[in-house]
Amino acid sequence: PFTAEELQAFSGEFYLAGANQVWIVFVNELGRLALDYPGAKVYELSWPDETGRWSLALAPPLQVAFDDEVGAVAAMTIYNGDIKVRIPRRTGNGLPTVDQILELTKKAMPPAAIEAACPLRMVGTVELVHEGLSGRFKLLYLDDENWRFDKEFGKFGRITTVVNGDSGWSFTTMRGKETLSASAYATAKRDAPFTTLAGTRNLYRSFHVVDEVGKGDDKRILLRAIPLQGPPVTIHIDGEGVVRRSRGALALGELATIPIETVYEDIREVHGIGLAHRVEVRNPLTGVTRVITEKFEPNVDVPATTWEK
Repeated sequence: PFTAEELQAFSGEFYLAGANQVWIVFVNELGRLALDYPGAKVYELSWPDETGRWSLALAPPLQVAFDDEVGAVAAMTIYNGDIKVRIPRRTGNGLPTVDQILELTKKAMPPAAIEAACPLRMVGTVELVHEGLSGRFKLLYLDDENWRFDKEFGKFGRITTVVNGDSGWSFTTMRGKETLSASAYATAKRDAPFTTLAGTRNLYRSFHVVDEVGKGDDKRILLRAIPLQGPPVTIHIDGEGVVRRSRGALALGELATIPIETVYEDIREVHGIGLAHRVEVRNPLTGVTRVITEKFEPNVDVPATTWEK
């Protein structure tokens, strides 16, 4: 076994040019080495065997070895049966730093402007496209620690998510009221409507700037975010610091995940905040959920009972 400090020597970003993939190795919360497998999930690595190979818990297992050149890890080699792929470690490549990107996101979502507008209320329409359901939504937002999101579908019921301090709950007409699990609560905190990546940095294991795509107004920085709980997500950020898209996965139990994508469109400045007036969440399990904001109200009264039922 290695100490967590010793494992840091293996952590970093490894770029497979032929597939345009970035493989990320990092030390997880248990002090073990973990691998962010592109397009899949994060896997914890076993301790290395006598040949220096670390294994992923797959069947059949993949193995990883690190090439040590002049006292530093220069590459990672993936072994899959008879297939062997060497992936060089990426060094400086002209991309902005993580700190620069996190500061840029504050430009679109200034903490001072959000604080000045709170408590705030947003109302509009919500549509579950593939279920053929449409209704209304209302968001009440006091701060990152206290907010409520209601989706009302008339006779078909409602869906509610509430975060209230260090806990939260959800309600659906079919299941009733349920306390959010630790994982669901962490996801809700990360996805709070007016939060910034800088403001929720403590909820992530690490951030990695992995690529820059497009040109001009279509240029996007791709930020890979690895949370303390849940699957990683790739976030697309434009030159003004606006989050335009996120691609990740929805965990279904311990082993299964499904891809999920959120697209932010129709960005308008409201009270100094770059607000997406149209948001679509897409996954192959439930299809498309479309949320369109019609009204933004700052400095509203929030009843004490808001967080209870």
